Amino acid sequence: MATVSAVVYDLHKKKDGTYNIKIRIYHKGVRRLIDTSHYVSQRQLDTKFNIKDKFVLNILDETLLKYRRVISEITDKLDLFTVDDLRDHLLGNEKEIDFIEFCDFYIDQLRKEGRNGSANNHRTVRNSLVDYFQKESVLIKEINTNMLNRYMLYLKSDRKLTRINQLKKEVTTSRTGLSRSGLFNHLRDLKTLFNAAVKYITTMISVFTELNIILLKI
Repeated sequence: MATVSAVVYDLHKKKDGTYNIKIRIYHKGVRRLIDTSHYVSQRQLDTKFNIKDKFVLNILDETLLKYRRVISEITDKLDLFTVDDLRDHLLGNEKEIDFIEFCDFYIDQLRKEGRNGSANNHRTVRNSLVDYFQKESVLIKEINTNMLNRYMLYLKSDRKLTRINQLKKEVTTSRTGLSRSGLFNHLRDLKTLFNAAVKYITTMISVFTELNIILLKI
């Protein structure tokens, strides 16, 4: 059975004195490492470089649990995986999707189907998210309950928006806050986009898993 664990190695010490935490995969007697976005200082480690900070351990437990669930889903096919295949599989399931990029894809599909009215409504939601986050790339994990509560307040407020027109010049316009019905329709369209994105991710992960298994049999 493959195992995963969080580890820290002395040789990974950075110039600022911190250490990057790695996820170690052990499968068929071979080890591989996955980088994480987490760092610890010497005081958060014991003399054997085990992590002792409970807050950090709780965060890592969530990642390890997620990886273990993925491994459990392919238990009957695990013998077909090398440790490198398993690492790639875990990283593939972890991959995040750019929600704005997905919105563009979804809206383009609507236009190809001749559903221009729906495409325009969803384009409004897409542009509103860019205005709210003030960036052109938004990961799907950034769409959460806390964000939605703040986003609704934003939509109900009067605001000034700056856009680049077809002549590549900045144009600033004023927008009044959405009414109750307008807010309902806007969030309904956002929900449609979000559900479509989740379905897309689920489908891609399923295809990735099956393709990986097929390739291993060749």
